[in-house]
Amino acid sequence: MSLRQATSNDFYALLTEQDPRLETVIPQSPSTVHDWIVDAYKEAKPKVVRSIANSASKLTISFDRWKANNDALDLLRVVVHYLGDNNKLHNVVLTICDSLGSHTGANIADNLFDILKDYQIHSCQIAYFAADNASNNNTALAALTERVNIDLIASRLRCAGHIFNLVCTAILFRVPDKEDLEDAQHDFLQS
Repeated sequence: MSLRQATSNDFYALLTEQDPRLETVIPQSPSTVHDWIVDAYKEAKPKVVRSIANSASKLTISFDRWKANNDALDLLRVVVHYLGDNNKLHNVVLTICDSLGSHTGANIADNLFDILKDYQIHSCQIAYFAADNASNNNTALAALTERVNIDLIASRLRCAGHIFNLVCTAILFRVPDKEDLEDAQHDFLQS
């Protein structure tokens, strides 16, 4: 639901009909909701930076691009996974940012580097990068190695679900030839 829809008169009427006490807490403007989100982010970010710095394990950084069918959204999502206090697993979304339509490896590497820097994540803290098997993700990590000290081969995790999807699609919708199977086997062995 967009911020504008969440503050529409109809939505307001629906909520207050069910519970009139909500009249005083429902925002009347999309900018109010936006400000609340920005304020919550600013308050939470230092806590996230501290939690990452004090992690009980090395970090896995996963990233993925997502594009809406109408081309209006072109996003890059970056998540950090680590063990925190009491060995509790943390999966924290660091960003969902507009990739401005550029899916090049260099652009992804620039975005990743900026996010790592913004959250004060150092290469010695990183164990793995996880992403699907798109070639631009390989290019992105290769470009990132110019700025961050990581072992490109050892730290690259490939999405097993993506590999299984490719193999099943190849089998279900066309008879795979030897080259297709070798490509799938290579991707699987690289993961």
